[in-house]
This record gives sequence, C-alpha cells and structure tokens, in this order.
Amino acid sequence: MTSFPRALFSTPVLALMLVNTSSSAQPVDPAKQIEQLCSGCHSLNNIKRSSGYSQQHWQSLIGYMVNLDSTPQLKASLSEYLAAQYPPNGTRA
Repeated sequence: MTSFPRALFSTPVLALMLVNTSSSAQPVDPAKQIEQLCSGCHSLNNIKRSSGYSQQHWQSLIGYMVNLDSTPQLKASLSEYLAAQYPPNGTRA
C-alpha cells in the first residue's frame, strides 16, 4: 500500500493522480480508487461497517475528507459506487 503525505489529501492533486493513473482504454475501477483514496487515512473497514448512505450523503462525506471539487465527475463516480455498495441500512452499525 502506498502512503501519501496527509497534505496531499487536501488538494485536487490526489484526485488527478487517481484519474491519470488509469489508461483511457480501460474502464476506471471505482473500488480500486476508493481503496487508493480512503485507505491512506483510515481502514476500509470503516466504510464496510458504516450504516450506509445515499449518494448525496456519500458525496457530502467524501467532501469532508478530501477535496474533489476540481474533479466533480470523480466525486460523482465514487459516491455512486459507494451508494450502490453501501446504501442506507439500519441493520449495519
């Protein structure tokens, strides 16, 4: 696992790294992007153990942790993936 300096997460640089690391001929794997982006600061179990969120709430939560304002399509793609994989669910907590 690659470790990134914490300051990198407060800038659009990481988002651009994630977008530019994949070949345009291959589809971007949001699960891999989530792993790269989130695991630098916290365990992916935090996501798996969450009670889940709607896409709008995932977007908001992502916005608290990383600045993806310069890449809204990436933010939308990640939140769409997270909402599909971890939707609101009262049985997980």
